[in-house]
Amino acid sequence: MLRSATHKSIQAIAWLLLLICSGLVIAESLPYLALGDDFAFLVEKGDVARIPVWRAAFLLHVSGALLSLVLGPWLCSRWALRRSRRLHRWLGRSYYWAVLGQAVPGGLILAPWAKGGTAGVMGFLLLGLLWLGTTGLGLVEIRRRRIGRHARWMLRSYALAVSALVFRLLQLGFFLGVGLDDHTNYILSLWLSLLLSLAGGELAARRIPVGRPEAEVCNETRRVVPDRGREPDAVPRTGALRAAPRIASRA
Repeated sequence: MLRSATHKSIQAIAWLLLLICSGLVIAESLPYLALGDDFAFLVEKGDVARIPVWRAAFLLHVSGALLSLVLGPWLCSRWALRRSRRLHRWLGRSYYWAVLGQAVPGGLILAPWAKGGTAGVMGFLLLGLLWLGTTGLGLVEIRRRRIGRHARWMLRSYALAVSALVFRLLQLGFFLGVGLDDHTNYILSLWLSLLLSLAGGELAARRIPVGRPEAEVCNETRRVVPDRGREPDAVPRTGALRAAPRIASRA
């Protein structure tokens, strides 16, 4: 009992920290959508930031990544799923669009101009491809109604979205604690954030059971979150069940 309460407390603290960090990153990145040219990141890019294709990809990537950070916690929430499956579906569709239609395509276009030379380019290309793969497989599995496998792939996808937060925290930590030079700090933070996000996503995904038949998992979900107009445990009166009252009345 005590272990369970401690585990829940740790989970709550972890989610709170994640939400706070997500809020800080969103607040930091939102001004980029104002189309200004005086931001440090854009100034550092120089003439590249004036290329129309690069600028369009940048805005596409930033908007999609921010949207995925906003939607991710709600999609991972069991409370939200129990409240409304329909809301979960619409949020999920929005997340798919944010990642597959905005963040990943924009990021892959931006990757060749990434900071850090070849190591930076390869890191962002790998991140984009992994994010594309995990999110795409999550979409495939839900279309096949494999709920457990879908949940696993979406946790991996969200963990890669969170790599943006991990990257900034590592970069700040290496700067303040170790005093690494900018180039080494950037490359080390990039690759470590990718590895940590992959490991964290895998650990979270492994907690989702997939051993039971998927139909059983779907039925459990229906009992937890009933459709409109139906009781959670209602059973359709068909066949022998329809006949039961008539048999009883004749007895």
